[in-house]
Amino acid sequence: MANIEIRQESPSAFYIKVHETDNVAIIVNDHGLKAGTRFPDGLETD
Repeated sequence: MANIEIRQESPSAFYIKVHETDNVAIIVNDHGLKAGTRFPDGLETD
């Protein structure tokens, strides 16, 4: 069974990681995010 984690780091952007050790996440945001966007926990978009 997957350990799914959903976080909201700002009012407009969410991301979903299936496992805490994953280095990939699904960004859930109406207009996407720019490359290099960094979340407070260190996750950064490419």
